[in-house]
Amino acid sequence: MSKIKQVISAKVGSITVRLESGAVVLRSGGTVSWRTNNPGNLKYGPFAKLHGAIGKDHKGHAVFPDIVSGRKAKYQLLFGPERGYLTMTLVEALQRYAPVSDGNDPISYANFVARKSKINVNDVLGSMSEAQRERVLIAMATFEGFKEGIVTDVAKSSD
Repeated sequence: MSKIKQVISAKVGSITVRLESGAVVLRSGGTVSWRTNNPGNLKYGPFAKLHGAIGKDHKGHAVFPDIVSGRKAKYQLLFGPERGYLTMTLVEALQRYAPVSDGNDPISYANFVARKSKINVNDVLGSMSEAQRERVLIAMATFEGFKEGIVTDVAKSSD
């Protein structure tokens, strides 16, 4: 599939985008993280833009051109040097990443990720092997319930 080039409109449950091919499609249903190619549900801002975000949805979630770009941004957030997560334990990182103030249960989240990743909640992110980091990202996506929706052609390019 062609990468997303531009966000045309966004509302609850859907987002209309222009692809690099020129086609306009409606991405509906599924989870926010699927509709926006943003498995970290990162908000649109300087960090997301620096890591390839091209727009935002109606709630301010960054939209990435493809799922690979969105996944790389999430990886950089957690395991890159910029955001300060590297010195945190898994439980500390998830308390910051998914705080109680946003309606999350970071302790349950950390316990789930640790169990699925075969690590300890007190393991420090910066000391994890690449294989452990990958397992953490997969477990996080599982916990968050990543689910694909439907892509519908709205318009074709006249090019």
